[in-house]
Amino acid sequence: MIMNDSQKKDILYQSFEALKDEWAKGYSERGSIVELIASMAGLDLAIALEMWRYILQENQSHVIDNIATNNSVSMSITTDILSEIKKKCMTAELAKMLYSDDFIIKQLFNLSGCVNKEQSSIISVFINKEDFDKADRLIQLIYSNPNRVVKYNSNSFGEIIQFLINDLPKDVEDSAKHFINDWIQRIEDPKEKAKANIRFMSYVEEIDKEEKRRNFIAHLEYSSQKSKELSQKREQKREQDRLKCTEVFERIKAKYNIDKEWQKSQAEEFEMELEKLNLSEDSPYLTRWRNYIKNNFG
Repeated sequence: MIMNDSQKKDILYQSFEALKDEWAKGYSERGSIVELIASMAGLDLAIALEMWRYILQENQSHVIDNIATNNSVSMSITTDILSEIKKKCMTAELAKMLYSDDFIIKQLFNLSGCVNKEQSSIISVFINKEDFDKADRLIQLIYSNPNRVVKYNSNSFGEIIQFLINDLPKDVEDSAKHFINDWIQRIEDPKEKAKANIRFMSYVEEIDKEEKRRNFIAHLEYSSQKSKELSQKREQKREQDRLKCTEVFERIKAKYNIDKEWQKSQAEEFEMELEKLNLSEDSPYLTRWRNYIKNNFG
């Protein structure tokens, strides 16, 4: 049976109405709702975010939970849903729409007991677009999150910064590097700060190597092109010399009879004409015609 998008949306919406208040009942119900919201995101991201907002509003205790053995409660309602939605749409589009929803942004970045690379991937979108105001706000929300706890599926603030470093493209502007470095310096745990500094230094070294490699390739291509142009110019010069010498020889040859009486005069005029051409002394054609004069006219 083939269903169009409108029919799929109707089924998902009806299913959500039936399950939306079942979140707290157990793992199976939560899994179905996560899958439902993700499927809707592939059809209509705005409606999917409305569904997610309802689940968050009705289950605040699950958002801030940082007591569960493996953060599974908080992870399910925040980062799990975010991860599944990302699979259904472009991360850049999702980041833009998420940022415009203050309620979800606060739940996800400032209240969630589980903070990991899912949140950092949204921040990376803004850093790579050089929208540092938005990126700074989201990092600040994580930085001041009172419920964030480091265990199992959640990461330390220093690890979040390392995720951001890992997401930096090789051609990023210096402004992004300065932005990241400023936040590295705000990491309070000295060990976490040291790890982030080391990762950032490695990234910068990788960028330097890549830049040197690109410059070397560009130099080779430039040198190859210049060598080709020089070779073409030399070939053109040789051809010009050949035509000039041939023209002079044929003109003088036609003027004199080839006999002993005129050989000397012919040779002298030929030599004078060659000098007028201003050929370089190492020109193969100049040498060739001088040898011809010597061998034929004595």
